[in-house]
Parts: sequence; structure tokens; C-alpha cells
Amino acid sequence: TLEKQLLGQLADASGNILENETLIKSLEGTKAAATTISESLAESSRLQADLDQQREVYRPLATLGSHIFIMMRDLHTMDHTYRFSLEAFMVLFNKMLDLELGTNDPTEKLTMMAV
Repeated sequence: TLEKQLLGQLADASGNILENETLIKSLEGTKAAATTISESLAESSRLQADLDQQREVYRPLATLGSHIFIMMRDLHTMDHTYRFSLEAFMVLFNKMLDLELGTNDPTEKLTMMAV
């Protein structure tokens, strides 16, 4: 790792470490690598937060889908003829997704479906 490499070079340095050009170049390289790593971590955190936000847009749809699935699954308790397959649920769910609700904005459409 960068830390072990730098510590090894410091331990092996002889004389005035401020005049050791190899060590100074190594320190500059380590500093540049640390800056790059910090920037990458910040970008990764930002991307993760963005993905979490995008994922949350679809949570109401997932909730609605699970409620519909549970309702269809439990209908057979009322009458044995109400038995639906997963394929039947998927057909119903896809029809629900294809509904024209007067908007193309996913957030608005999901809000309208969840009502």
C-alpha cells in the first residue's frame, strides 16, 4: 500500500530527508494518489446518493405491486376459482404500467397509480 511504501522509504532514508529527491518525489506521488483516492471516494458517495434517490422514486410502485400481488394471492380464500398464477399477475401489473395517465413524468405517474 502507499502507506507501507512511504514508511519503508522513510525508514531506509539516510542523511537529510529534505535533500533526498527520491523520497520527495515519492511523497509527492503519494500525495497525488491520496488526492485522487479522496476525489474518487467523494464521487462514489455522490453517485451512491444519486442512485438511492432514483431508486426511491420507484418505491411506491413496488409497494403497490406487492399489495396487488398479495390481494390476488389471497382471493382464493374467498372462492377456490380465484387462483391466479404469477404470469396472470405479471399481465395485470404490465397493463397497470401501460396505463395512460396524462403525464410522462415517472414521479407523477407513480403517485397517480399509488392513490
